[in-house]
Amino acid sequence: MGLRDSQVLFKWRASFMSTNGPPSTTRYVLLALSRYMDPDGTGAFPSIATLAKDTGLSQRAVKTHLALAVELGWIERKHCRRMGQKWRNYEYRPRFPIPVEVGERPSPPFLVERGANHAEAGECHDQAGEPRSP
Repeated sequence: MGLRDSQVLFKWRASFMSTNGPPSTTRYVLLALSRYMDPDGTGAFPSIATLAKDTGLSQRAVKTHLALAVELGWIERKHCRRMGQKWRNYEYRPRFPIPVEVGERPSPPFLVERGANHAEAGECHDQAGEPRSP
């Protein structure tokens, strides 16, 4: 039995805030990041500067703890370009490095259609999970 889309963010927060979660400052950065996610875990595009402002940490510290969260398997981040932007930013998605409950599988794969054009283009998704052109 998998997580319902509306439960992903809630379960992810509970999971990274548990004793099995990442180090405390990484948890704090993930908590700030989670404020920008939709209930299904999509739609998070905050800048490093925004997360630094939200947490009171330096931009360097935010980058360090986001990289640690990626390494530990708590988030997936992908460079992408949103419609109308000339710059690239990161899209963040929650991940579960360990099963949330006994017998439960880790989170589903990143919602990007697989294929050379999509992977290379760094496609982003809108609030409904529909692909946007870079």
